Amino acid sequence: MYAPSGTDVLTTDQIRIRGQVCEVTGEPGDWHQSPFTGTRGPVQFAADRVTG
Repeated sequence: MYAPSGTDVLTTDQIRIRGQVCEVTGEPGDWHQSPFTGTRGPVQFAADRVTG
């Protein structure tokens, strides 16, 4: 998943994606600031659907 710059995502979070509850897996990655444009990049993280 990609979230807007500055989004605070933790590995203990649950999120809703298209109506499905998912858990954040792994460490979220921040793309920081582009050296070319100066704009901030997205926050990237993996999410698995919660079952059972």
